[in-house]
Amino acid sequence: MVLDSYSPHTRAEAISKQVVARAVVADETSSQAVIDKALQELQQAIDDLRVDHTDYDKAKQELAAAPTYVAADKDVAAAATEADRLANLKATTTPELAKATKALTTAIATAIQEGASAPKRQPRKPLMHSKPSQILHMPHNPSSGRYCQR
Repeated sequence: MVLDSYSPHTRAEAISKQVVARAVVADETSSQAVIDKALQELQQAIDDLRVDHTDYDKAKQELAAAPTYVAADKDVAAAATEADRLANLKATTTPELAKATKALTTAIATAIQEGASAPKRQPRKPLMHSKPSQILHMPHNPSSGRYCQR
């Protein structure tokens, strides 16, 4: 079995079950029930193999630590959605997840770079009249709910 692309834990479990199954099959005194059980456990370990999520997990941590405008970026959001989808699929392959993770880290880096190079907004000046005489005074008529005109 080629197991290099799977997570260390599930890879170790599959290798362990493979060693046990080979030993059981090689033992001439093993009953059919023991052989069947060993092969069933090996098959379960193979079915439970998971793609290594190390780089994906790092990208998700990077996204969580990034400023909020990064997560709000449409390209980052799309890349994160696709990476999450692939990470949660049982049939995902390592190259598929690696490609989606690379797209996510690239989108994060681009959003951060664009955010850093974006011109800073100048605070707005309050609207004020230069002279108090320019402020129009319109007394309120409470009975009509309207402003009176002079």
